[in-house]
Amino acid sequence: MFYALFGDHLKDVTAYANEVGSKDLAFSRIERFRESTPERYGVRANDEFFIYESAMSFDFARAKDVLWIYPYIVKNKSAFITVSKQYYIKIRLKNGKTVQVPAKKDTTDEMMNYFASVFPDAVFGYSNELENIFNKDRSRMIAEVERRREERLRGSAFEESSYNNEASQDETNGYEVKEEEVSASDIVEEKVNDIAPDNGDTYTGSEFN
Repeated sequence: MFYALFGDHLKDVTAYANEVGSKDLAFSRIERFRESTPERYGVRANDEFFIYESAMSFDFARAKDVLWIYPYIVKNKSAFITVSKQYYIKIRLKNGKTVQVPAKKDTTDEMMNYFASVFPDAVFGYSNELENIFNKDRSRMIAEVERRREERLRGSAFEESSYNNEASQDETNGYEVKEEEVSASDIVEEKVNDIAPDNGDTYTGSEFN
Protein backbone atom coordinates (compact mmCIF):
# COMPACT_ATOMS: atom_id res chain seq x y z
CA MET A 1 0.00 0.00 0.00
CA PHE A 2 2.75 2.43 0.99
CA TYR A 3 4.77 1.67 -2.12
CA ALA A 4 1.70 1.96 -4.34
CA LEU A 5 0.99 5.45 -3.02
CA PHE A 6 4.52 6.85 -3.09
CA GLY A 7 6.51 4.60 -5.39
CA ASP A 8 7.79 7.53 -7.47
CA HIS A 9 9.24 9.34 -4.44
CA LEU A 10 10.82 6.55 -2.44
CA LYS A 11 14.54 7.05 -2.98
CA ASP A 12 15.12 8.13 0.63
CA VAL A 13 12.77 5.45 1.95
CA THR A 14 14.65 2.83 -0.05
CA ALA A 15 17.95 4.06 1.41
CA TYR A 16 16.48 3.66 4.89
CA ALA A 17 15.21 0.18 4.01
CA ASN A 18 18.68 -0.81 2.83
CA GLU A 19 20.11 0.38 6.13
CA VAL A 20 17.50 -1.54 8.14
CA GLY A 21 18.04 -4.60 5.97
CA SER A 22 14.37 -5.23 5.25
CA LYS A 23 12.07 -3.27 2.95
CA ASP A 24 8.99 -4.72 4.60
CA LEU A 25 10.19 -3.75 8.07
CA ALA A 26 11.14 -0.24 6.95
CA PHE A 27 7.81 0.34 5.19
CA SER A 28 5.93 -1.02 8.20
CA ARG A 29 7.70 1.38 10.57
CA ILE A 30 7.14 4.38 8.33
CA GLU A 31 3.49 3.55 7.67
CA ARG A 32 2.89 3.13 11.40
CA PHE A 33 4.55 6.50 11.93
CA ARG A 34 2.32 8.13 9.30
CA GLU A 35 -0.81 6.69 10.86
CA SER A 36 0.05 7.55 14.47
CA THR A 37 1.72 10.96 14.11
CA PRO A 38 -0.55 14.00 13.71
CA GLU A 39 0.21 16.39 10.89
CA ARG A 40 1.28 19.92 11.79
CA TYR A 41 1.95 22.57 9.16
CA GLY A 42 1.80 19.88 6.50
CA VAL A 43 4.55 17.91 8.26
CA ARG A 44 4.66 14.76 10.33
CA ALA A 45 7.67 14.63 12.63
CA ASN A 46 8.92 13.02 15.81
CA ASP A 47 12.27 11.93 17.23
CA GLU A 48 12.48 9.12 14.68
CA PHE A 49 11.16 10.30 11.32
CA PHE A 50 10.22 13.35 9.28
CA ILE A 51 7.70 13.32 6.42
CA TYR A 52 6.41 16.16 4.27
CA GLU A 53 3.76 15.24 1.72
CA SER A 54 2.35 17.43 -1.02
CA ALA A 55 0.43 16.82 -4.21
CA MET A 56 3.69 16.56 -6.16
CA SER A 57 6.18 15.07 -3.71
CA PHE A 58 6.84 12.82 -0.76
CA ASP A 59 9.84 13.81 1.36
CA PHE A 60 11.13 11.43 3.98
CA ALA A 61 14.08 11.57 6.37
CA ARG A 62 15.19 10.15 9.66
CA ALA A 63 15.03 12.79 12.38
CA LYS A 64 18.75 12.42 13.05
CA ASP A 65 19.47 13.36 9.43
CA VAL A 66 17.89 16.82 9.77
CA LEU A 67 20.84 19.22 9.92
CA TRP A 68 19.78 22.80 9.35
CA ILE A 69 16.48 24.73 9.41
CA TYR A 70 15.78 28.37 8.62
CA PRO A 71 12.99 30.71 7.43
CA TYR A 72 13.10 31.64 3.77
CA ILE A 73 11.26 34.55 2.15
CA VAL A 74 10.85 35.16 -1.57
CA LYS A 75 10.00 38.77 -2.43
CA ASN A 76 8.47 39.15 -5.88
CA LYS A 77 9.37 42.56 -7.29
CA SER A 78 8.23 44.63 -10.21
CA ALA A 79 10.04 47.86 -11.05
CA PHE A 80 11.89 47.62 -7.71
CA ILE A 81 8.59 47.43 -5.79
CA THR A 82 7.71 44.36 -3.76
CA VAL A 83 4.35 43.12 -5.01
CA SER A 84 4.12 39.90 -2.97
CA LYS A 85 6.00 37.68 -0.57
CA GLN A 86 6.12 33.92 -0.18
CA TYR A 87 7.20 32.36 3.09
CA TYR A 88 8.83 28.97 3.56
CA ILE A 89 10.77 26.94 6.06
CA LYS A 90 13.81 25.27 4.50
CA ILE A 91 14.94 21.98 6.01
CA ARG A 92 18.39 20.87 4.91
CA LEU A 93 19.29 17.20 5.26
CA LYS A 94 22.44 15.19 5.83
CA ASN A 95 22.42 13.88 2.24
CA GLY A 96 22.39 17.43 0.83
CA LYS A 97 18.69 17.46 0.01
CA THR A 98 16.50 20.47 0.79
CA VAL A 99 12.84 20.21 1.78
CA GLN A 100 10.91 23.46 1.36
CA VAL A 101 7.76 23.66 3.51
CA PRO A 102 5.26 26.45 2.70
CA ALA A 103 4.56 28.87 5.53
CA LYS A 104 2.72 32.12 6.17
CA LYS A 105 3.97 35.33 7.68
CA ASP A 106 1.93 34.82 10.84
CA THR A 107 2.89 31.16 11.28
CA THR A 108 6.62 31.27 10.54
CA ASP A 109 7.63 31.89 14.17
CA GLU A 110 5.50 29.08 15.57
CA MET A 111 6.66 26.70 12.85
CA MET A 112 10.28 27.40 13.70
CA ASN A 113 9.57 26.85 17.39
CA TYR A 114 7.80 23.61 16.56
CA PHE A 115 10.75 22.34 14.53
CA ALA A 116 13.13 23.41 17.31
CA SER A 117 11.17 21.23 19.74
CA VAL A 118 11.09 18.23 17.38
CA PHE A 119 14.67 18.53 16.11
CA PRO A 120 16.57 19.93 19.12
CA ASP A 121 19.97 18.96 17.73
CA ALA A 122 19.68 20.78 14.40
CA VAL A 123 21.23 24.11 13.42
CA PHE A 124 18.67 26.92 13.26
CA GLY A 125 18.85 30.25 11.44
CA TYR A 126 20.47 31.37 8.21
CA SER A 127 23.91 32.82 7.54
CA ASN A 128 26.23 32.87 4.55
CA GLU A 129 28.82 31.05 6.65
CA LEU A 130 26.43 28.20 7.38
CA GLU A 131 25.47 28.05 3.70
CA ASN A 132 29.13 27.70 2.82
CA ILE A 133 29.67 25.00 5.43
CA PHE A 134 26.63 23.04 4.27
CA ASN A 135 27.63 23.22 0.62
CA LYS A 136 31.40 22.76 0.88
CA ASP A 137 32.19 21.19 4.26
CA ARG A 138 29.00 19.47 5.36
CA SER A 139 30.90 16.93 7.44
CA ARG A 140 31.61 19.70 9.98
CA MET A 141 27.91 20.43 10.39
CA ILE A 142 27.11 16.71 10.54
CA ALA A 143 29.73 16.23 13.26
CA GLU A 144 28.34 19.11 15.32
CA VAL A 145 24.74 17.86 15.07
CA GLU A 146 25.79 14.32 15.92
CA ARG A 147 27.83 15.56 18.88
CA ARG A 148 24.88 17.47 20.22
CA ARG A 149 22.57 14.49 19.75
CA GLU A 150 24.96 12.19 21.60
CA GLU A 151 25.22 14.62 24.51
CA ARG A 152 21.45 14.98 24.70
CA LEU A 153 20.90 11.23 24.62
CA ARG A 154 23.48 10.78 27.37
CA GLY A 155 21.56 13.30 29.40
CA SER A 156 24.63 15.43 29.96
CA ALA A 157 24.36 19.15 30.48
CA PHE A 158 24.62 21.14 27.29
CA GLU A 159 25.45 24.80 27.12
CA GLU A 160 23.38 26.39 24.39
CA SER A 161 25.08 28.68 21.93
CA SER A 162 23.73 31.08 19.36
CA TYR A 163 24.89 32.07 15.91
CA ASN A 164 25.24 35.78 15.34
CA ASN A 165 26.94 37.62 12.53
CA GLU A 166 28.06 41.23 12.63
CA ALA A 167 24.69 42.44 11.38
CA SER A 168 22.76 40.86 14.25
CA GLN A 169 24.80 41.09 17.44
CA ASP A 170 21.85 42.61 19.33
CA GLU A 171 19.39 39.93 18.32
CA THR A 172 20.81 36.78 19.90
CA ASN A 173 17.48 35.00 20.38
CA GLY A 174 16.11 35.38 16.87
CA TYR A 175 16.41 33.17 13.82
CA GLU A 176 18.37 34.48 10.88
CA VAL A 177 16.21 34.51 7.75
CA LYS A 178 17.26 34.05 4.16
CA GLU A 179 15.46 36.53 1.93
CA GLU A 180 15.47 36.39 -1.84
CA GLU A 181 14.30 39.22 -4.07
CA VAL A 182 13.05 38.11 -7.47
CA SER A 183 12.56 40.42 -10.43
CA ALA A 184 12.47 39.98 -14.17
CA SER A 185 16.12 40.99 -14.51
CA ASP A 186 17.99 39.67 -11.49
CA ILE A 187 17.99 37.87 -8.18
CA VAL A 188 19.44 39.45 -5.08
CA GLU A 189 19.88 37.53 -1.84
CA GLU A 190 20.25 39.00 1.63
CA LYS A 191 19.67 38.09 5.25
CA VAL A 192 17.10 39.87 7.41
CA ASN A 193 16.41 39.74 11.12
CA ASP A 194 12.69 40.42 11.31
CA ILE A 195 11.66 37.08 12.80
CA ALA A 196 12.45 36.46 16.46
CA PRO A 197 10.72 33.41 17.94
CA ASP A 198 10.77 32.65 21.65
CA ASN A 199 13.43 29.95 21.48
CA GLY A 200 15.64 27.94 19.16
CA ASP A 201 19.25 27.11 18.87
CA THR A 202 21.85 28.13 16.36
CA TYR A 203 25.62 27.88 16.42
CA THR A 204 28.53 30.26 16.59
CA GLY A 205 31.06 30.05 13.83
CA SER A 206 33.57 28.67 16.31
CA GLU A 207 31.44 25.53 16.66
CA PHE A 208 32.62 24.50 13.20
CA ASN A 209 36.31 25.43 13.48
